[in-house]
Amino acid sequence: MLARSAGPPPPPDACRGRLDTQSRAPPAWCYSLDVASCARYFSIVSFETRACEVRDGRCVAGAVCRTNCNGTVAYAFLSDGALPLWPVWHKYFAGCPAGSSIALVHSQDRKATLRSMATQRKTVRVLDPAETVNGSLRFSWKMVAAMFALVRRSQRVRAPNGCVPQWIHFSSASCAPIRECSAVHTFFKGHAGASFVGSLENATSSIRQHRLQLGVRKGTEWATLWGADAARVTCARRRCLCCIIKRVASRNTLDFSTHGGIHSSSLPLNGRSCLIKPLD
Repeated sequence: MLARSAGPPPPPDACRGRLDTQSRAPPAWCYSLDVASCARYFSIVSFETRACEVRDGRCVAGAVCRTNCNGTVAYAFLSDGALPLWPVWHKYFAGCPAGSSIALVHSQDRKATLRSMATQRKTVRVLDPAETVNGSLRFSWKMVAAMFALVRRSQRVRAPNGCVPQWIHFSSASCAPIRECSAVHTFFKGHAGASFVGSLENATSSIRQHRLQLGVRKGTEWATLWGADAARVTCARRRCLCCIIKRVASRNTLDFSTHGGIHSSSLPLNGRSCLIKPLD
């Protein structure tokens, strides 16, 4: 098992010891407080926790006193080697709220990946060889294992703002951002606890009917998951089995330790279709 890195310390909490204005009767904001009690409270304004402070004889919402980690994102890349669109991503990351992003890369050619990242390496973590799944990942449980490795790493790192990433966004080497990072992270802050998986139903009618009968749907791999959701579906490959069909049958049981291939039409998005069993 990989050692758990302590990483940088968590973000400071200058609101510790203060009370939330929402614990008071309405109107529950800093401006409703008298000067004498102002310094005992904080208020949440536009997803930011701000200390109540006295200015010009009035109690107002002052400086941010507690980092909101809900806008912190781990961008997880799966690549055979180089990331040819890294200059585009570099520009995207430059527009992120300070310290709110970190890039994680699962690469089968670590040197090629690092050569393609001539800039902004301080916020990049390339997975160690011991964490890397090698060989062709397409149409194989190897791809799932590689994504699980990225999820596990995302839980052991802190972004420059001191937060453990609350989101993980998966991308391939050929993916590129089309919106500004600041807008994306603001959206995430307002949707904490949600995961975003796009539907991908471009199969033949017979396969669609088969999925309907099984109660499963196919979604795009390049999803954005809330960190806790990603953690729940991440399995240690040597310790569990995943049954991909609700009616469990031996011919439908996969052993993660073999990384066997499987037709994508059978992959479920409904977590209740996945039964986790210990191998030992």
